[in-house]
Amino acid sequence: MNMWSNIVSKTSSVTDATLPLAETVMRDVSLQFREQKVESEWHGELWFLAIPVIAIAAALVIYQAFRRQTAPENSPHQLLLDLGHAHRLDRKSMQLIDHLTEAAGMKHPAAIMVSVDAFDAAVQLVQRKSGLGDKDQPVLADIRRRLFVAEA
Repeated sequence: MNMWSNIVSKTSSVTDATLPLAETVMRDVSLQFREQKVESEWHGELWFLAIPVIAIAAALVIYQAFRRQTAPENSPHQLLLDLGHAHRLDRKSMQLIDHLTEAAGMKHPAAIMVSVDAFDAAVQLVQRKSGLGDKDQPVLADIRRRLFVAEA
């Protein structure tokens, strides 16, 4: 069983129907990063969850976690938990964050840095594939602000 299947099997809020969508988005974003020649040290694959808000945050944070190993104030795991609480995600969604970060070894501090272009590309792909709507814009704005605070 691969990491993705293992994560999915731990929660009842992700069904078999969401797997093709998540895998498609994961491949598309992974390809997009490579086409943009974003320098990175890939660790396994870029893992996605098929829940729009978490998908954006999780994919970017995993990508960033293995891109640079430094010590910011918050670990990727804590950033995702904070975002989840701030946006009142339900208990199952919070469990998904916890399982994802644990499986990816992200409970240690790691750099939270990604290019604005890569972020926007990921958001556009997730919007196309999973129907991210206007109601999610405040969440995206919050994620963007937190990710790029160091670049301001």
